[in-house]
Amino acid sequence: MLGDVFSGKPAEGYEAISSSDARKYYKMISDIQKKFAGGEGGPQDRLLKHYADASEGMEMFGSRLGKKATALDKYDDARFQTDAAALPRQFFSTKQ
Repeated sequence: MLGDVFSGKPAEGYEAISSSDARKYYKMISDIQKKFAGGEGGPQDRLLKHYADASEGMEMFGSRLGKKATALDKYDDARFQTDAAALPRQFFSTKQ
């Protein structure tokens, strides 16, 4: 991304915001949402807390093996890309 910036292509979207600014604006927007949706303990506050709790448990699916195990077939959304019978060999073929 830095190479794109110094070669003349400006950063866009969330990538263009520094992490300190992102934290500041996230807190501001979150506080506004909570204020206008029931305050502390209101629906928006509960939604954000539940989302944070659920996100923590979903991190394992973002790993290389997690993505492989849960990838859907690109032609048939009802089927997984990896055969379930092959998963144990992929997960337990090494000590790692």
